[in-house]
Parts: sequence; structure tokens; C-alpha cells
Amino acid sequence: MLIHNPDEHHLRAIQEWLIAEATQCGQSFICNWNTISDAFNEGCMLVETEQDKPVSFFTFCSGRRVTEGLVAATVPAWRGRGIGTRMMNAVQTHLYATGAWVIHVECCPSASEKFWRKLGYLDYPPGHWRKAAPNLHLYRSRGVPQTVTTNVSRVDLWFKDMGVPSSDPPNASFSTQHELAIPIDLDWRARVFDRNGNHAEDKIKRLAQRQCFEGGFLVAESADWETADSDGR
Repeated sequence: MLIHNPDEHHLRAIQEWLIAEATQCGQSFICNWNTISDAFNEGCMLVETEQDKPVSFFTFCSGRRVTEGLVAATVPAWRGRGIGTRMMNAVQTHLYATGAWVIHVECCPSASEKFWRKLGYLDYPPGHWRKAAPNLHLYRSRGVPQTVTTNVSRVDLWFKDMGVPSSDPPNASFSTQHELAIPIDLDWRARVFDRNGNHAEDKIKRLAQRQCFEGGFLVAESADWETADSDGR
């Protein structure tokens, strides 16, 4: 059962298991206890329970549309039974339903990569600033995009800055009839087409309003674009 509002009883039980794990195994997420307790105090902890005892938990930091996963752990005795997968499926459903478009995670320890990939988490594109991090970073967008109203029909994106010749084919193209949650670098080249076939081409940060950029993503849902119709190009 996923607990959306864990109490002090759950937090103490989690602390006890992490201390015991560190004692028995030599390592655990007890070293991240300040992060875990801060997330609990901020209402950013979800806990999977069995008979009201926590067996798995996930802490996070929520932005407007992008949620940063902080710590996810399962009691050692319960590992290998699908508890973590069950919890994260419930966590994702909850976070997407409460406003998140994207969940970002860091694969630390590196052995967690297999777990996250099984849940559908993807690599960031080449050239994205998260690719330079020492640990692997992955992300997952919510599965069913919502239809939105926008003044543009398509966005072409190059995973490089404006120095790339415009004759090169784009690395990706996106229809804007649905919400967009795309990992981007602000200086990457983009071409935005309006519904009349006109287009503007520039750095992506100059073609969408600032509130559309969050945590290394373009998260756009409305007519927040510059096109040939709007700026005379």
C-alpha cells in the first residue's frame, strides 16, 4: 500500500532499517539521512507498506512540471520480490496525477540502472548537460500526453548550438498538438513552424517563453512560442 502522507512512525522505522543495513552490509542510504528527513518534512516522501510497516520509500523534489527523484530504497529482506517496482509504478501514477510531466533520477549506485530502465527511464540526448555528470542520469515522461492548444504545429530540434548548418536534418521533430516534455539545452538550435507553414529559427531559449524551461527540459503546453507570424521573420 502506498502511503502519500507518512508519519513519524514510518520515518523512525525507515531510519532504523537504514542504520541496521549500514551495520550489517557496510553501506546504506543512512548517509543521505538529512536529504531523506528534509523531504519528509516538506511532504515529499512516499512510502510503500506491508502491515503498516515501511518496506520501501521514495523521496523527491517537485518543480512545476519536473520532479527530481532523490532517494529510493527497499528493505533488504524484501528485495527481489517486486516491491520496488510496485512502489514506483504507484509513485509515478501519483506524481503524474498531481502535476508532474517528467521524473528525473540519478543512477547511484550504478547497479540501479537496470531497475530504472525496466520502468521505462531513458537516456538524455547527446550534448545535454546532464550527460557530463559523473553518475548516469535518466528520465521518464508521463505516458499519455494531453492535447493542448498552441499557435504552432511543429518544432524541429538539433542537439547542437546555432553553429550547426541549418541544412543538416534535425535530430528530432515534435508535434505541438500535445504537451511537450523534451530534454534540451537552452542554446540548441530549433525551428518552430506555425499553422500557416511560416517558421522561425533560433536558439530554443529565444523561441519559447522562459517559464517553459525547467530542470533541463522544455515543458510547453500553450501558445508560448515565437514564430514568423508573431515576430515578423
